[in-house]
Amino acid sequence: MKKLEQAIAYFEDAIRESDEIIAECSEALQKELTEQKGHFEVALEAMKQLFHTTQYEGGKTWLGMQEKKEVKLTNENSIKCNYFNV
Repeated sequence: MKKLEQAIAYFEDAIRESDEIIAECSEALQKELTEQKGHFEVALEAMKQLFHTTQYEGGKTWLGMQEKKEVKLTNENSIKCNYFNV
């Protein structure tokens, strides 16, 4: 779980720092970096959901032997997780 926590912290820092970096770029690059930031935000939300699930919901994981987790993007910055038995 340590690597997941480190990845979450890295993405949080990258998102926080991105606004300062984006402001200093050309308009075209700002557009591209803003899009990338959105992808980072979605990935961060998925990692936080995975961390929450493995910490507080009985150890269900993405590749669990008894349950499978399906993650769907429900809108631009929202993740929906479903569990089903395999």
